[in-house]
Amino acid sequence: QRVGGDNATIRLLVWAGALVLVTVALLKGVPLLAGLLAHLVPAHWEQAWGKQMLDLIGEDVAACESVEGQAALHVLTERLVATTKAPFPFKVQVSSSPLVNAMALPGGHIILFQGLITSAQSPEEVAGVLAHEMAHEVQRHPMRGLLRTAGLRLVIGALSGGSGAAFSFGGVGELI
Repeated sequence: QRVGGDNATIRLLVWAGALVLVTVALLKGVPLLAGLLAHLVPAHWEQAWGKQMLDLIGEDVAACESVEGQAALHVLTERLVATTKAPFPFKVQVSSSPLVNAMALPGGHIILFQGLITSAQSPEEVAGVLAHEMAHEVQRHPMRGLLRTAGLRLVIGALSGGSGAAFSFGGVGELI
Protein backbone atom coordinates (compact mmCIF):
# COMPACT_ATOMS: atom_id res chain seq x y z
CA GLN A 1 0.00 0.00 0.00
CA ARG A 2 2.85 2.32 0.61
CA VAL A 3 3.78 2.31 -3.12
CA GLY A 4 0.21 3.34 -4.07
CA GLY A 5 0.32 6.23 -1.59
CA ASP A 6 3.65 7.40 -2.99
CA ASN A 7 2.22 7.36 -6.53
CA ALA A 8 -0.74 9.48 -5.43
CA THR A 9 1.61 11.99 -3.81
CA ILE A 10 3.77 12.13 -6.92
CA ARG A 11 0.73 12.66 -9.14
CA LEU A 12 -0.51 15.41 -6.84
CA LEU A 13 2.88 17.13 -6.96
CA VAL A 14 3.02 16.82 -10.76
CA TRP A 15 -0.46 18.33 -11.11
CA ALA A 16 0.38 21.13 -8.67
CA GLY A 17 3.59 21.85 -10.59
CA ALA A 18 1.72 21.87 -13.89
CA LEU A 19 -0.88 24.25 -12.45
CA VAL A 20 1.86 26.61 -11.26
CA LEU A 21 3.56 26.46 -14.68
CA VAL A 22 0.31 27.18 -16.56
CA THR A 23 -0.50 30.06 -14.20
CA VAL A 24 2.93 31.63 -14.64
CA ALA A 25 2.74 31.15 -18.42
CA LEU A 26 -0.64 32.89 -18.49
CA LEU A 27 0.37 35.75 -16.23
CA LYS A 28 3.59 36.38 -18.14
CA GLY A 29 2.72 35.16 -21.64
CA VAL A 30 -0.62 36.90 -22.22
CA PRO A 31 0.70 40.38 -21.30
CA LEU A 32 3.82 39.81 -23.42
CA LEU A 33 1.71 38.72 -26.37
CA ALA A 34 -0.66 41.67 -25.86
CA GLY A 35 2.30 44.04 -25.99
CA LEU A 36 3.49 42.55 -29.26
CA LEU A 37 0.03 42.48 -30.83
CA ALA A 38 -0.92 46.03 -29.78
CA HIS A 39 1.40 47.49 -32.42
CA LEU A 40 -0.13 45.26 -35.11
CA VAL A 41 -3.71 46.46 -34.59
CA PRO A 42 -4.60 48.90 -37.38
CA ALA A 43 -4.95 52.45 -36.07
CA HIS A 44 -8.48 52.82 -37.47
CA TRP A 45 -9.62 49.70 -35.53
CA GLU A 46 -8.09 51.09 -32.36
CA GLN A 47 -9.77 54.46 -32.90
CA ALA A 48 -13.14 52.77 -33.41
CA TRP A 49 -12.77 50.66 -30.26
CA GLY A 50 -11.74 53.73 -28.26
CA LYS A 51 -14.81 55.56 -29.59
CA GLN A 52 -16.99 52.64 -28.50
CA MET A 53 -15.50 52.81 -25.02
CA LEU A 54 -15.99 56.57 -24.95
CA ASP A 55 -19.65 56.11 -25.91
CA LEU A 56 -20.08 53.60 -23.08
CA ILE A 57 -18.74 56.10 -20.56
CA GLY A 58 -21.55 58.47 -21.45
CA GLU A 59 -22.43 62.06 -22.09
CA ASP A 60 -20.56 63.23 -19.00
CA VAL A 61 -17.33 63.27 -21.00
CA ALA A 62 -18.02 66.29 -23.21
CA ALA A 63 -18.45 68.62 -20.25
CA CYS A 64 -16.09 71.41 -21.26
CA GLU A 65 -18.00 73.37 -23.86
CA SER A 66 -16.88 76.91 -23.15
CA VAL A 67 -15.16 78.54 -26.11
CA GLU A 68 -12.26 79.73 -23.94
CA GLY A 69 -11.80 76.30 -22.34
CA GLN A 70 -11.89 74.51 -25.67
CA ALA A 71 -9.43 76.98 -27.17
CA ALA A 72 -7.00 76.61 -24.26
CA LEU A 73 -7.26 72.82 -24.43
CA HIS A 74 -6.70 72.87 -28.20
CA VAL A 75 -3.60 75.10 -27.90
CA LEU A 76 -2.16 72.92 -25.13
CA THR A 77 -2.84 69.73 -27.07
CA GLU A 78 -1.33 71.09 -30.30
CA ARG A 79 1.83 72.24 -28.49
CA LEU A 80 2.31 68.75 -27.09
CA VAL A 81 1.39 66.99 -30.36
CA ALA A 82 4.20 68.90 -32.08
CA THR A 83 6.70 67.11 -29.84
CA THR A 84 5.65 63.52 -30.54
CA LYS A 85 4.84 61.02 -33.24
CA ALA A 86 1.50 59.40 -32.61
CA PRO A 87 -0.07 56.62 -34.65
CA PHE A 88 -3.35 58.59 -34.74
CA PRO A 89 -4.64 62.07 -33.88
CA PHE A 90 -5.39 62.86 -30.25
CA LYS A 91 -8.95 63.64 -29.21
CA VAL A 92 -8.82 65.32 -25.80
CA GLN A 93 -12.00 65.93 -23.86
CA VAL A 94 -12.89 67.11 -20.37
CA SER A 95 -15.29 65.24 -18.12
CA SER A 96 -17.31 67.13 -15.50
CA SER A 97 -16.30 64.52 -12.92
CA PRO A 98 -14.69 65.92 -9.76
CA LEU A 99 -12.06 63.16 -9.87
CA VAL A 100 -8.48 64.37 -9.87
CA ASN A 101 -7.46 62.10 -12.70
CA ALA A 102 -7.12 61.57 -16.44
CA MET A 103 -7.25 58.53 -18.67
CA ALA A 104 -6.28 57.32 -22.10
CA LEU A 105 -8.57 55.10 -24.14
CA PRO A 106 -7.46 53.22 -27.26
CA GLY A 107 -7.11 55.21 -30.45
CA GLY A 108 -5.95 58.58 -29.15
CA HIS A 109 -8.97 59.33 -26.94
CA ILE A 110 -7.88 61.15 -23.79
CA ILE A 111 -10.16 62.30 -20.98
CA LEU A 112 -9.12 64.91 -18.44
CA PHE A 113 -11.40 65.13 -15.41
CA GLN A 114 -12.60 68.53 -14.21
CA GLY A 115 -11.28 67.79 -10.72
CA LEU A 116 -7.76 67.56 -12.13
CA ILE A 117 -8.05 70.88 -13.92
CA THR A 118 -9.60 72.60 -10.89
CA SER A 119 -6.99 71.33 -8.46
CA ALA A 120 -4.00 72.04 -10.72
CA GLN A 121 -1.70 74.77 -9.39
CA SER A 122 -0.65 75.82 -12.89
CA PRO A 123 -1.29 75.11 -16.58
CA GLU A 124 2.03 73.27 -16.60
CA GLU A 125 0.62 70.66 -14.20
CA VAL A 126 -2.26 69.98 -16.58
CA ALA A 127 0.21 69.89 -19.47
CA GLY A 128 2.32 67.33 -17.59
CA VAL A 129 -0.67 65.05 -17.04
CA LEU A 130 -1.78 65.45 -20.67
CA ALA A 131 1.75 64.65 -21.88
CA HIS A 132 1.74 61.55 -19.66
CA GLU A 133 -1.55 60.36 -21.17
CA MET A 134 -0.23 61.06 -24.66
CA ALA A 135 2.81 58.91 -23.88
CA HIS A 136 0.44 56.08 -22.96
CA GLU A 137 -1.19 56.50 -26.38
CA VAL A 138 2.12 56.57 -28.28
CA GLN A 139 3.22 53.40 -26.48
CA ARG A 140 -0.22 51.84 -27.21
CA HIS A 141 -0.79 51.06 -23.51
CA PRO A 142 -4.61 51.32 -23.73
CA MET A 143 -4.63 48.83 -26.61
CA ARG A 144 -2.25 46.53 -24.73
CA GLY A 145 -4.58 46.62 -21.74
CA LEU A 146 -7.58 45.84 -23.89
CA LEU A 147 -5.80 42.91 -25.57
CA ARG A 148 -4.40 41.61 -22.27
CA THR A 149 -7.85 41.64 -20.67
CA ALA A 150 -9.43 40.05 -23.72
CA GLY A 151 -6.73 37.37 -23.88
CA LEU A 152 -7.10 36.48 -20.23
CA ARG A 153 -10.89 36.35 -20.59
CA LEU A 154 -10.50 34.01 -23.56
CA VAL A 155 -8.10 31.70 -21.76
CA ILE A 156 -10.13 31.64 -18.55
CA GLY A 157 -13.30 31.03 -20.55
CA ALA A 158 -11.68 28.15 -22.39
CA LEU A 159 -10.20 26.61 -19.23
CA SER A 160 -13.45 26.91 -17.32
CA GLY A 161 -15.44 25.20 -20.04
CA GLY A 162 -16.88 28.39 -21.48
CA SER A 163 -17.50 28.85 -25.16
CA GLY A 164 -14.11 30.43 -25.68
CA ALA A 165 -15.92 33.47 -27.05
CA ALA A 166 -15.38 35.41 -23.84
CA PHE A 167 -14.03 38.32 -25.85
CA SER A 168 -16.35 40.58 -27.75
CA PHE A 169 -16.22 44.29 -28.32
CA GLY A 170 -19.93 44.40 -27.59
CA GLY A 171 -18.97 43.89 -23.95
CA VAL A 172 -16.05 46.30 -24.06
CA GLY A 173 -17.58 48.31 -21.22
CA GLU A 174 -16.60 45.53 -18.84
CA LEU A 175 -12.97 46.09 -19.78
CA ILE A 176 -12.84 49.70 -18.60
